Amino acid sequence: MWRTEALVEGAKKRTLKDRDLLAHLDRAVEERDELAKQLRELREKRLAEDARARVGDPPAAVAELAESRSREEARAFALACLNAGAPWVVSAALAPEPMVMVARAKSHAADLKALLPELLAAARGKGGGSPEQLQIAAADADGARAAFEFARAALQR
Repeated sequence: MWRTEALVEGAKKRTLKDRDLLAHLDRAVEERDELAKQLRELREKRLAEDARARVGDPPAAVAELAESRSREEARAFALACLNAGAPWVVSAALAPEPMVMVARAKSHAADLKALLPELLAAARGKGGGSPEQLQIAAADADGARAAFEFARAALQR
């Protein structure tokens, strides 16, 4: 009974006939999904543009510490920098989930896994990866900052 009343009230608020409410909700879900897709594409385009600008010409290594960036965005930024020609990238975010991503181009022979124990200690966190990419979830922003500084210094040598 309460469900029916809620649906009728929802239709009234949108000046719809009761029977049109479900079609209206279906359209709203489709629009939301399309907007989410467009937003995702715009974010990817912006990250790629930011990465190209940071890498420059001739390509240079990139170390970026973001105050606020999601793990997914920090990772995507690192990969976009590599795609733009960076020899190596350290991408970190302090919030909302402190993390550090370290990656290198396939053309570089360095084994990043050798940095893992010290990165984990600096971050006071957990993580792992491959010789080409590491991702660390830091205990807090200070841990992410310390791991970022360690990785940047290690790769600049």
